[in-house]
This record gives sequence, C-alpha cells and structure tokens, in this order.
Amino acid sequence: MSDQQPPQWGSDQPPPPPAWGTSPPPPPIGGQSGWQAAPPPYMPPPFAGQARNEGTAIAAMVCGIVGLLFCGVVLGIVALSLGFSAKRKIEQSNGQLGGAGMATTGIVLGILDLVLGVAFLLLIVGRS
Repeated sequence: MSDQQPPQWGSDQPPPPPAWGTSPPPPPIGGQSGWQAAPPPYMPPPFAGQARNEGTAIAAMVCGIVGLLFCGVVLGIVALSLGFSAKRKIEQSNGQLGGAGMATTGIVLGILDLVLGVAFLLLIVGRS
C-alpha cells in the first residue's frame, strides 16, 4: 500500500469532467466560454458566366461514343436526333445553356456511327 494522495484540483489543472449522464456546467457569465465555434468551410462564389450544360447534348455525345463501340446504326440515329435537338435548344436559350460542343460531337459521332454501321452491313452482305 502506498500513501499517495489523489491529485488536488488547483488553478493549474482543468476541472474534472462532469459525471456520466449529467449536463456540462453553463458557460461563465460575460459571454466568453473559452472556446469558439469553427468557422464555416470556404465556399468559392459561383462563376457568373458559367452556363448549365444541356442534358440532351450530353446524351447525344454519350450515344455517339457508345454507338462506335456496340450497335452503331441504332445509336447513331439517336445521337443525331439528340444532337440536333440540343443545338436548337442551346441556340434558343440566349446563352443560358451550354454544351454546344458536346452536341456537335454527338452529331459527328452519330454520322460516323451510321457510315461505319452501313459499311459493316455491306461487308457482311457482300461476303455471303
């Protein structure tokens, strides 16, 4: 057995934590509680000139890309249709919508899908 005493809480040590199930003591009067809340995370302001991309332009480009890999004729027609529709919507939006490059990419890839699909079909028919 040792004759050690439990540490005494003096001015150089913080007070003990509250007992389990009890609430912490209220902050001292005067408004300063010794800690401050973390500042909110930094959020950069949105770019004023940035237009939202037209969804059909994105769909046209995706259909054109996938049409090159899988079923060219069907997705080529879809890419052409969506691409022309997106170009029309973007032109009518007066700068509110973006994605003209993606719509053009969808149109070009749609044409390429059709050309390659027809060439592939002619190649297969010519061999039989």
